[in-house]
Amino acid sequence: MVKFNCIVLFFICPLIYFAQQVNNVEASQQGQNIVVTYDLETEQPCTINLFISTNGGKTWQGPLKQVQGQVGPNIKSGQNSITLFVLNEFNELRGDNILFKVDASTTNLNTIKIGNQTWATRNLNLETYRNGEAIPQVQDAKAWANLSTGAWCYYENNTANGSTYGKLYNWYAVNDPRGLAPIGYHIPTDNEWTILTENLGGESKAGTKMKSSSGWKNNGNGTNTIGFEGLPGGYRGSRGNFVSGGADGYWWTSSEFSANTSWSRDLFFGNDNVYRNDDNKRIGYSMRCLKD
Repeated sequence: MVKFNCIVLFFICPLIYFAQQVNNVEASQQGQNIVVTYDLETEQPCTINLFISTNGGKTWQGPLKQVQGQVGPNIKSGQNSITLFVLNEFNELRGDNILFKVDASTTNLNTIKIGNQTWATRNLNLETYRNGEAIPQVQDAKAWANLSTGAWCYYENNTANGSTYGKLYNWYAVNDPRGLAPIGYHIPTDNEWTILTENLGGESKAGTKMKSSSGWKNNGNGTNTIGFEGLPGGYRGSRGNFVSGGADGYWWTSSEFSANTSWSRDLFFGNDNVYRNDDNKRIGYSMRCLKD
């Protein structure tokens, strides 16, 4: 059965590179289906996804799969519509607190192909999970040290560092089921990082090729011959302190090592190695995305 008495539709402003705007969003029930119409203004084709909440926005489900129309990748500006085949997506849909959310985002990240892998060339700088729900920004050191859920911060809580290094995330944000990476990408596993370093000659040689050609302490720059643009974004310690900005770079993998630790990769200004470590999940590291 399809029954909805209260529909609220809105859009999420995109957070990556280009501006999109969604206006005039409306929904109507047509037989067993729901048709959502919207106007899109975008500088380049973007990805449209539809999300639903059945409890007034407390939690969200999606992106919805049983849809057709102007939804998915490469959607251009214009008057668009999405048809949701309700009974293909749900056994039934009823209630007074049903909300819809239209997400417009560009996931065409700048990338470089290394072997058979396609890596983003910038650190992640998002404030929301894949479904549009906010990732909390936590500035206070004590609060950061006590976290067991996802969070992000700027290095030294300085917004200006975000434009250079991206955000620092604890591992709980990586592991959140809502998804940290944009649609079409994922946070690479420990094994996928190993494949990268092996393609670049092994852990003792890969660092210099991965490091950016400027910005590292004491001229500890790399050659950046592959365009990876590894930057010394530093990290936030498990006690909330900030360490090594401008000197070293650290990235989480999506692979857990133990109940309290997960695998990471580190680059240092003083040598050309790539280091593999298991670190406390409360630590704030940079993130790189790998294309699915």
